Parts: sequence; structure tokens; C-alpha cells
Amino acid sequence: MDIDEFLAQFVLLSTTEIIDFVSEHRRELQLLFIHAPLGNEPHDKLKSILRHLSQRHAAASGDERLSPQVQFLYGQLGLYFKRADDMAGVSNCIAKINPSVLRNRLEAWMHYQLYNDFGHNLTSLPKYLTKISAALSEEEESYENEVVRDMHTYYTYACDVLGKYVSEAAKQEFIDHFQSDELASEFPILHFYRANLDQFDISLEPHALTDKVFEPTEWSEQLFQDKIIEPIKAHERTVWNNILMGYSFEDAKSVVINFGQTDFDKPVAGLAGMDIVCLYAYCNMRMHYFAAQHLFERSDLFLTLYQSTGRVKFIDIGCGPATSGLALIEHLYQQTNQSVSFDYIGVDYFATMRAGAEYFMDNDHFSPKTPNIYVKTLDDIDFEVMEQANSLIFNASYLFASEYLDPHVLAQQVINLRKSQPECPCYFVFQNAIGEIKNAKYEKFKKYIGPYQKIYSGHPQIPYNNQRGRFNFINQQVYQEILKLD
Repeated sequence: MDIDEFLAQFVLLSTTEIIDFVSEHRRELQLLFIHAPLGNEPHDKLKSILRHLSQRHAAASGDERLSPQVQFLYGQLGLYFKRADDMAGVSNCIAKINPSVLRNRLEAWMHYQLYNDFGHNLTSLPKYLTKISAALSEEEESYENEVVRDMHTYYTYACDVLGKYVSEAAKQEFIDHFQSDELASEFPILHFYRANLDQFDISLEPHALTDKVFEPTEWSEQLFQDKIIEPIKAHERTVWNNILMGYSFEDAKSVVINFGQTDFDKPVAGLAGMDIVCLYAYCNMRMHYFAAQHLFERSDLFLTLYQSTGRVKFIDIGCGPATSGLALIEHLYQQTNQSVSFDYIGVDYFATMRAGAEYFMDNDHFSPKTPNIYVKTLDDIDFEVMEQANSLIFNASYLFASEYLDPHVLAQQVINLRKSQPECPCYFVFQNAIGEIKNAKYEKFKKYIGPYQKIYSGHPQIPYNNQRGRFNFINQQVYQEILKLD
């Protein structure tokens, strides 16, 4: 659905029909607003939609005005007009939006947009802080990260206009206000803002390669033992360690899992779905696990974002048995020595592997604040899941050799989710085996994904041991990249 189609249908609808229309087309409408351009023509058409909605609003019942569908439209329109710097449009929407975090955020934005003198950024700062503080929480949900980002947008804007149009002295006075302990005692949000500034100044320089042989920690070794080795040993057709669930190691790797490229939902005689997951993990997990650990250690951004307010959304595309999710847990636990919590979204074409990811993510180092999500495609993720994100990290580990992957479709799905949270930093983390053919789809994907900054790219040799304390390590060479998406 494009704006023309939406407008043509919308102006004919009554309020009751609008509610039904939004219920039926919610995701299409979300995509429409996510991608709505800022030119004069689309802006005028969305203004027409707002006028029609406002006209219907005047005659609507109280229940209709407060309905989630009508509130959704006002919220989406308000955010669009904010993006377009249209104060009249935002003001119209604010008047119709129920008291909420979104309304408070829009009112705080309107507050400084209405200054008729740049000097008001100094004199009216307490009023702004009062308004933005009201957006911190709603019922039991915290919106601290959104508020910190709004404040940073305002701070950089005010510094720019004061330095440019007033004086450097006025700019410095404003900075001093933001750093004032006295003002922060009255508005604790200032303390909170200052404590979370690291996320706006992440070092994107990759760390130098270290001379290190990767091996399991006590935790990961026990995890592998409990969730892979013991179930294989317990299988009635296992003759440890020559026959694994009825197959030799070579047959398990080539016949059962087809080097990781099989249809994992296709029945295999004598094996349950989780048996196939265990065989896949036995053949591949540790190799992929250590490669992922190596990649997470290449940059400070993972730990910095994790320690910032809001939630890291780790979107594990082609998640398999959550190998990269486990490696990120290990990486963060080693840095913090505390139970790890981020929002994990496992995406895999095969139900068997989604069940495997859920099985492995149930471990004693991971304590998510929200339930993990497991879906078949990125299009199955509700945009609301991305709320309260401090970052979106798309992870693709050994994905791009898959025959089931369409790089153009994947790029568009990533763009859709990325644009649902335009103010959040967004990264694409990639690793795969070496080889031009194996990575042809990834090179196409990068052409479709839009502007990006390459933070790290390499083909490192990664030495690793499958068990602790061994000396005869194995080397794997991997193609790895970290991209920052615009």
C-alpha cells in the first residue's frame, strides 16, 4: 500500500470503518509510515489524511476516539510530522493523543521548537526538563532510552544554534547548565543522561588481533556437555564415540545435516528433531561459536551498548541452535561477571532449528527481561518488538550460503525493521566460510542494503580447541564484517 492508495480509501471511511481498516492493515500502514518520504507531495497527502481523521474525530464517540486503532494513526502521523519539522501537524496530533509517553515526548519536542529566541534554550531549560522527565515511564514500562536519545538530540541542536546564532559564550553556558549538579539535583534525568553518554561516542576502531587460542570456558564446556554430548551419548543407537545416534561422524555431517545446508524439518529415520539439532551442534557449533566470540571481541560497541540504558535487540538471522546468541552471552558475561540480559530474536526458516535455539538459550548465564522470540522470517516480527531498543544488531552467521536465502528480500526486511527505529544505532554482523561462491549472496545483499559504514572486515585465521587445556588446536579461516547501517 502506498500513500495514494491509502488516501483514496481513507477519505471515504467513517470512524467505525477506519477502526476496522487499521485492524486489517496495521502492518501495511506501519510500513507506509516507516518509508513515507519527506517531500512536499507526500507531506500534503498525509496532511489530508490528518484532516479527514480530525473531522471524523469531532463526531466520534469517546470509545472510538480512544480506540487503539485511532490512537495508532495519530501516533504514526505525529512521528511523521515531527520528522518533517511540521509543528502544526505535530500539535494537531498531540491534541488527539491520549496521555502517554509518546504524547509527552512530542510535547517536549514542541516546547523547544516554539522558542522565538535562541536564548530561550538557556532560560527555558528547566521547563524542557520538566516535560521530558514526564516521558520516562508508562505503567510498568520504562522509556529511559528514548528519553536519553531525545535529550541528546535537543542538546546537540541547542549547542549548534547557540554557537552559531548567539555566541560561543552562550553555548558554553548551556553546556554548563547540562553539567550542573545543582540542576541535576532538581532534575535527576540529567544525572541519568550523563551516565549514558557513552552510547553516543562508541569507538568504532577495531581492536588489534590478539595471539590467542580460543577454547571453552568452564561454563561453555559444561553447556556443550549437558546439551550436546550427553543427549547423543544417551541415544539408543549411539556407540560412543564411533557411532552418533546411528551414524558415523562423516555420515552425520554429510548425510544427516548436509554440511549445514539440509532441510532440517525433513524427517530422518531414527532421529527426532532435537536429535538432528544435537548432531548439527556436535559437528559445527564449537567452530562457529569461537568464530563468533572472536568477532564480538573485535569491537567495543557490543559491551558499550549492552551497558547503556534501553535494550539491545539481537536479531539472529539463520539462528540455528543460537550459536551466536550463546557466544554473545559468553562475551558479555566475561566482561561483567553477571547474568546477561538482552532481547534475543531467533529467526530461522526451519522449525526444528527454532526449537533448538530455544533449547540452547535456556541456560544459567542468560536472564532475559522479556521472553525470547522465535520466528520464521524477519517479516514475522512485530514492529512493536523493536520498541525500547537502544540498538538493533542483526547477526548473520554462516547464513549466506543457504539456497533458501534471497538477498534482495532479506535486505528489504532488514531496512523495514531498521527504519522502525530510525534513531537507534543499527549494525549488521556477518561471518561465513571463505569462498567467492559461498559469499556471492552477501555481496549482493550489501548492494541492496543502502548506505553503510564498514567498521571491520577481515579473513582471520582463528585457532581453537574443542576442549579445555588441549594443545593440538584447530585453525579455521573466516570471512567477517561489522557494518553500521545508516
